[in-house]
This record gives sequence, structure tokens and C-alpha cells, in this order.
Amino acid sequence: MKKSLYGVCLLSTALLLVACGGNSDSTKSSNTKEKTEQTQTKNKENKEKYVYERNGHEYEVDTVSGATTGEYSGTEYKGEEKQEKMYWSGRPEVGTVKGDYYTDTIDFEDGYIGTADVVMDGDKLVLVEFDERGPDDYYSETWAGQTKRTSGYANFQAENDRTNVTLVTIVNGMTILEDQMMKNNSLTGDFVSVKGSSNSVRRGFIPLAEKIDGEIKKGTTLTYQAVTKDLGDGLFARLIIIKDKDSGKITEAKYNEFFADTKDEIKNEDDKQFYRQSKYDSITYADESGVDFKKISDELTDKIVKDQTLDIAPSDETIKSHYDSVATDMKELLK
Repeated sequence: MKKSLYGVCLLSTALLLVACGGNSDSTKSSNTKEKTEQTQTKNKENKEKYVYERNGHEYEVDTVSGATTGEYSGTEYKGEEKQEKMYWSGRPEVGTVKGDYYTDTIDFEDGYIGTADVVMDGDKLVLVEFDERGPDDYYSETWAGQTKRTSGYANFQAENDRTNVTLVTIVNGMTILEDQMMKNNSLTGDFVSVKGSSNSVRRGFIPLAEKIDGEIKKGTTLTYQAVTKDLGDGLFARLIIIKDKDSGKITEAKYNEFFADTKDEIKNEDDKQFYRQSKYDSITYADESGVDFKKISDELTDKIVKDQTLDIAPSDETIKSHYDSVATDMKELLK
């Protein structure tokens, strides 16, 4: 009966919007609010699970309220069944972000470096984005000193037997914390973390967020502008521009391209292996593709800062067409 009444209420709301001639923006806002309320209701019903949506996929994950030992019991999944159950998305969401910029790092557990970018529009959080870099003496030489969000590290975790029970990666840990902070509009609070990826959250990301929260009270001289576009065929591009409020000059620029979260979405057969990775951070993309994207991107963004203009031509023609697309939108955002 309760679910039936809830459905009637949603239908009534939708009919009222149509009758009143609500525009697409208000409908989108209503749908977003509705999804948020639905996930919050699910979370209240089961405190040991957390439900959230990111990049078109709804997650339901087991959570804990503190750091854990890393030892878990339960049903083990392997092979294709495990791959079907595991899901994470570290790429940025499509759209624009603009506001005051705060960024910082934290060194925890002897060489693990947590990083965070936070953007505020007035008193509203519009972006929280975490990453982590492993220590130089990490047990796997391949991942020593590497970032984790879109480098392929989460793919490496997914192939490890340690995730056979938990079915989560560190990216799940990052994004569930980001989701809570955005919904609560606060960098501080009583946050849950993903069972199986809680140490970095509890010992790194949460203390780092509290540190940045103190910096926000002091204010910043930097502004953040970002454009993320769906280029089609399973590829996304993001351009970030950081500017100084006083001088109006560009102090930093970042350009990256991200692959879709599933292999099926990626059209180019050779690129399917890089699902959920970015061209800049992937540790294998340059060698496998023959395109040194990081070098091309660094040359591009260095020149943006040096010449103080977005009218720069990357050395690679394919990347140039992608960059031009987001640069055009960025010029509008900077007005």
C-alpha cells in the first residue's frame, strides 16, 4: 500500500507540472530531487548499505562507519559473475562546473598521498573530487607512485582475489564519500565508507576534507572552470581552467580524455582495454596506443598558461578536434 501511494503521488506531481506548463529545467530539477529522495529513503531503510547514482549507474554497496582490517567473510565471486557485479566510475560527470577553487594534499600511512579538489559556488558545494597516489615502495612495482582514480589501478584491484567478497575498489570509496558530501553540502560530518575500501577514506580523504573546510573559511584567490563533454563512441573530454581573481590570468590548465565505464560503449576495439581509465593517467595507454597523450596534453596546457589563450592547436589532429570542442564551450563559460 505504501509503494502504491508513493507511485500515485509521483504521478500526481508529474501531471501538475504538465498542467502548469513547467519547463524542461524544472522537470529535470524535479527528477533529480525525486531520485535523491528515493536513494535517501533506501539508505534509511538499510543503514549497512548505501545507494547512490553516478554517471547513469545506480550503486548499492555495503558500508561501515570506521576503518577496517581488510579481512572479510562472505560469498566469493569470480570470473564473469564477479565482473558483472563490480562497478565503479571515476570519470567526471558531463556538464560544467564553476566557482571558487580549493585544493590540497595529505600524506598518510607513510607515503600514501591523498588529493582533493573542491569547488564552491557561494556557500554551495559544486565539486568534490578525490584521488590517491601510492607510495614509491608500494608492494606492486607497477603501481608504485601512481595515481588511482583513472589510471587502471581499480581495474587491477578488480582482478585481485582480495575483492572477490567485497566487490569494490578504491574508486567506490572515493565516489561514495563525494556523493555524501555533495548531498549534505558539507565537507565534514558523520560519513559512512565502503566496506573493503575504508582505510583511505577514514585516514586520508576525511581528514583532508576537514583541512580544506578550514581553508574555505579563509577564502581563496582562485577560480575553477571545467567543461566535460561526451564526444561519442565511448570517449569523454574535460578541460579545466584555473584563474587568479586579482589578475584575471590563467594560472593552470588541465586537459584529459576519459574512456567509458564499459567495454561495450567504446567503439574502437583497440581502446576497449582502457575502459574506466583516462588517457592522461593510464599507465599503459601511451605504450599500447603509440600516442603519448600526457606529453601532448602537457604541451597544450603549458602553452595555454604561457600565451593566456585557449586558441592553441594540439600537435595531434584527433586530439585537436576533441580539444576544440571543449575549448569552444569553455570560452562561453569564462564570459
